[in-house]
Amino acid sequence: MLKTSLYRIFPIVLLIFFAAGCFPFDVLLTSDDDDDSYPAWWWYSSSTPNYDYNPDGDTVITLTDNFNGTVQVLKKYGTSTVMDTVVKKCLQGQEYRPAENDCQALGTSETNFGAALLQYCDADNNSCNDYYHYLSNLGNSTAYNSCDMDISIGVPLRVVYGSVLETILSHPDLYTVFPELGADYIWSNIAYSDTDGRVHKFGNTVTHYPKTSSYFVLCEQVLAP
Repeated sequence: MLKTSLYRIFPIVLLIFFAAGCFPFDVLLTSDDDDDSYPAWWWYSSSTPNYDYNPDGDTVITLTDNFNGTVQVLKKYGTSTVMDTVVKKCLQGQEYRPAENDCQALGTSETNFGAALLQYCDADNNSCNDYYHYLSNLGNSTAYNSCDMDISIGVPLRVVYGSVLETILSHPDLYTVFPELGADYIWSNIAYSDTDGRVHKFGNTVTHYPKTSSYFVLCEQVLAP
């Protein structure tokens, strides 16, 4: 009888301890590993930090490292969401390391950890662009093919849009979230002109080069229409 009563009372006592803050609840949520920044419970979200940037009074840009080789790029103006997409953490040619959450599986910093230099198109004309001047499966574009054939994150990918690149490259925590992004130019999806493609780099420097030039490529998910 006494034993049964204790079983009934114990949960109540434990609840009182929780309410009073006397029980180390965080012990339940952290791992016993040396690095306790990774939670033991898969649903606990503290391992995906948000990096907010407020360039003016109304705009908030948030980069969220998903710790799976992808980064969410969210841009809000007031209460309105004006951008919400997911990009790869690594440039094309680099390889993601899950345990380290970086892109240093190949090469060294001198070789940009294997980042590939790819052509916007094999001709300085519109043969690789659709009617709206975006890269397409027309013509022969190693930049387009690299993202289109990439299945590393399990969703269809495309060469990143210029507006997304500008948002990422203007963020002060850029190299915290994308430490291996490098300092060279990255192709934007849309063409600059019939003969030139548009490229971006850190500091939001935007310029254009012939489409047969070779630069880095970053891929983003293809959004539903």
